[in-house]
Amino acid sequence: MNKIIFLNGCGSSGKTSIARAIQHESPDLWLTFGVDTFIDMIPFGRQEPYLKFIPGQNEHGPTMHVESGPEGMKLFSIMP
Repeated sequence: MNKIIFLNGCGSSGKTSIARAIQHESPDLWLTFGVDTFIDMIPFGRQEPYLKFIPGQNEHGPTMHVESGPEGMKLFSIMP
Protein backbone atom coordinates (compact mmCIF):
# COMPACT_ATOMS: atom_id res chain seq x y z
CA MET A 1 0.00 0.00 0.00
CA ASN A 2 1.29 3.44 -0.92
CA LYS A 3 1.22 6.13 1.73
CA ILE A 4 1.68 9.86 1.36
CA ILE A 5 2.17 12.39 4.13
CA PHE A 6 1.55 15.91 2.87
CA LEU A 7 3.22 18.63 4.93
CA ASN A 8 2.05 22.14 4.22
CA GLY A 9 3.35 25.33 5.78
CA CYS A 10 5.28 28.50 5.20
CA GLY A 11 9.02 28.57 4.75
CA SER A 12 11.09 27.71 7.83
CA SER A 13 8.09 26.24 9.65
CA GLY A 14 9.76 22.84 10.16
CA LYS A 15 8.35 20.73 7.31
CA THR A 16 11.74 19.30 6.36
CA SER A 17 12.64 18.62 10.00
CA ILE A 18 9.38 16.73 10.49
CA ALA A 19 9.97 14.73 7.31
CA ARG A 20 13.51 13.83 8.41
CA ALA A 21 12.24 12.78 11.85
CA ILE A 22 9.65 10.50 10.24
CA GLN A 23 12.36 8.96 8.05
CA HIS A 24 14.58 8.41 11.07
CA GLU A 25 11.93 6.99 13.41
CA SER A 26 9.87 4.88 11.02
CA PRO A 27 10.77 1.28 10.24
CA ASP A 28 9.30 1.92 6.76
CA LEU A 29 11.15 3.62 3.92
CA TRP A 30 9.93 7.19 3.37
CA LEU A 31 11.08 9.30 0.42
CA THR A 32 10.82 13.07 0.53
CA PHE A 33 10.58 15.73 -2.10
CA GLY A 34 9.25 19.23 -2.17
CA VAL A 35 7.55 21.35 -4.75
CA ASP A 36 10.87 23.20 -5.07
CA THR A 37 12.29 20.05 -6.70
CA PHE A 38 9.84 20.48 -9.56
CA ILE A 39 10.36 24.23 -9.78
CA ASP A 40 14.14 23.72 -9.98
CA MET A 41 13.65 21.42 -12.99
CA ILE A 42 12.29 24.32 -15.05
CA PRO A 43 15.07 26.16 -16.92
CA PHE A 44 15.65 29.66 -15.55
CA GLY A 45 13.94 32.28 -17.66
CA ARG A 46 11.40 29.80 -19.04
CA GLN A 47 9.04 29.58 -16.06
CA GLU A 48 6.19 31.60 -17.59
CA PRO A 49 4.24 28.71 -19.22
CA TYR A 50 4.67 26.75 -15.98
CA LEU A 51 4.44 29.27 -13.17
CA LYS A 52 3.75 32.94 -12.74
CA PHE A 53 5.32 34.64 -9.71
CA ILE A 54 3.22 37.68 -8.83
CA PRO A 55 4.64 40.08 -6.23
CA GLY A 56 2.27 41.82 -3.87
CA GLN A 57 1.97 43.51 -0.52
CA ASN A 58 -0.13 43.05 2.60
CA GLU A 59 -0.18 44.52 6.10
CA HIS A 60 2.85 42.37 7.05
CA GLY A 61 5.03 43.33 4.08
CA PRO A 62 5.93 41.92 0.67
CA THR A 63 4.20 38.77 -0.55
CA MET A 64 4.60 36.43 -3.50
CA HIS A 65 1.62 34.72 -5.13
CA VAL A 66 2.28 31.80 -7.48
CA GLU A 67 -0.14 30.78 -10.21
CA SER A 68 0.15 27.66 -12.35
CA GLY A 69 0.18 28.16 -16.09
CA PRO A 70 -1.07 25.51 -18.55
CA GLU A 71 2.25 23.64 -18.54
CA GLY A 72 2.44 23.93 -14.75
CA MET A 73 -0.85 22.10 -14.42
CA LYS A 74 0.64 19.23 -16.45
CA LEU A 75 3.83 19.25 -14.36
CA PHE A 76 2.04 19.17 -11.02
CA SER A 77 -0.44 16.51 -12.17
CA ILE A 78 2.39 13.94 -12.10
CA MET A 79 3.13 14.59 -8.44
CA PRO A 80 1.86 11.78 -6.22
